[in-house]
Formats: sequence, structure tokens, C-alpha cells
Amino acid sequence: MNTRIIAFGCAVFIGACGGESPPPREPVASSVQPSVNTPAATSTAPVDAPRNDTPKRTDQPSSVPATDIPSTTANSNPGVADQTKNADNTTINDRDRHATVTPLDQGNSSTETKITAAIRKGIMAEKGLSFNAKNVKVITVGSKVTLRGPVASDQERATIEALAKKTEGVSIVDNQLEVKK
Repeated sequence: MNTRIIAFGCAVFIGACGGESPPPREPVASSVQPSVNTPAATSTAPVDAPRNDTPKRTDQPSSVPATDIPSTTANSNPGVADQTKNADNTTINDRDRHATVTPLDQGNSSTETKITAAIRKGIMAEKGLSFNAKNVKVITVGSKVTLRGPVASDQERATIEALAKKTEGVSIVDNQLEVKK
């Protein structure tokens, strides 16, 4: 039995040949060596020099003066289509941006996260609360809990505050819930 090794690029096949064998193939050029058609073979730059043949990005501004570019809404205010117009809570967000406790102020100790999780679990288990009431912000720093967000009624406001007050480890509840009718 004849055994023949045939190399095709990177793969090597070993097989048994019976009878006549096919003619031997030409060796394939390695991908490490530059071929005649590649830019590196025709370049006169040194081998270690950085190549500057990367395609230009089309999303970057061109060198055309700004006076030649027609002014459109897309050019003057990028992302204008993504902006929400007249959101319900825009003024509240502007008001609360600097001087109030936000969810980013939530403590990271195991006690603080357990308190927040227990209050959140109690709110979710409470039947009859509105969607907004179930999504109020519960922020725990130390043993102080701050409740923020819109609720549908005074009764929802009182229910959530009572849940927070009866949670173990809570000493102070700052109820900033707002009734939205």
C-alpha cells in the first residue's frame, strides 16, 4: 500500500493511495510572504513604518468650511429625533438634579442593601398599589430611608411609608412621595 502526504496550505492530509496517484500539486504561497499584488510588496516605505492606507471614516466632519454645509435640523442638533418632548417629569428631574438624595446615593453595605430589598419586596407584595407606586425610589443611607416618586393617592403614600417604617433596621423615613392625580 502506498501512503502519500499532500499539503494544501495549512492542512496536511495523509491518505492511502491505490493504483495511479494524482500529479503532485504546486506549493501554495504562505500568507506570511507578500504577494505581488499586495500594497506592501509595491511600497517603498520601510517595513516597520506605520501604514497609512486605512479607509477614511465617513461619520467624521470633512475639512469643508461650515458655511458650505447646508444647515438642517440634523446638523444643528444631532439626536433631535431621540429626544422626548414634554415628558411628564422633566420639571421634577430638573428640580431634583442637585439638592436631593438620588438612587446613586444608595449605600452599598450589606445592611443598607438588605433594608432596601426588604422595603422593595414589601411594596411589590402589596396588592392594589398603582404602577407608579410600585416603582418609587427607595434609597437607604445608614438607617435612614428616603422614599421618592409619584403615587396615585394619599393612601398609597401612607401605605408605602408604613412599610418602610416597620422594616427592621430603619430609624428614620424621609417620605418625599408626591401624589399625582
